[in-house]
Amino acid sequence: MRLLKSHHLRGSLLLAAICLALPGAATPLGSSAHAGSSLEERKLPMKFGWVTCEPNCRGWISAVGVVTIDSPRDFEEFARGRDLAGATVVLDSSGGSVNDSIALGRRFRELGMLTTVGVSVSTRSPHGDRGIVLPEAYCESMCVFLLLSGKTRYVPEQAHVRVHQIWMGDRADDARAASYTAQDLTIVERDIGRLAKYTFDMGGAGDLLSLSLSVPPWEELH
Repeated sequence: MRLLKSHHLRGSLLLAAICLALPGAATPLGSSAHAGSSLEERKLPMKFGWVTCEPNCRGWISAVGVVTIDSPRDFEEFARGRDLAGATVVLDSSGGSVNDSIALGRRFRELGMLTTVGVSVSTRSPHGDRGIVLPEAYCESMCVFLLLSGKTRYVPEQAHVRVHQIWMGDRADDARAASYTAQDLTIVERDIGRLAKYTFDMGGAGDLLSLSLSVPPWEELH
């Protein structure tokens, strides 16, 4: 998604990009096992972890999983006692709650964070364990709006960044067969309004909203 890409890498985001495992690059045994586990982790509630890559860079935050009502609170607990101003967040997520993603994204922007897409893995080196980022990862649905919250955003060519419409979570699996009340429609329209304001506040464009809102939940993400 071109409108989310930025090639003006700065600070720790540039260093995180340097740590990306490029196609064909040799990785120690065990890396693929960590990467494979991310497929299941992406379906679980979002977890935050600090990945060390000394002595090459400062390190970064790994954010893997679905954004839930608990995610903003979980992030605050993770952030307690840490200096996260200007840190990089590496996202691998299938989306989640609209309003909680907005709250989390606003917190990322408040901290001046940088965002990218990838799978964080730990590898062994002569200097001990260090982190790298595998670029073939997924950032889907509301994760795209978390990506948007970065002061600077970097999307590897191998990453999958995909969107669709927001929907009632308990009826998304069979959206066309479900029933909806006037109250349900009010909730959806309210959340679309909040998402639109958030998008513009984060420096996003109407093109992103237009694309997202044109893809119903029963079609493939775009």
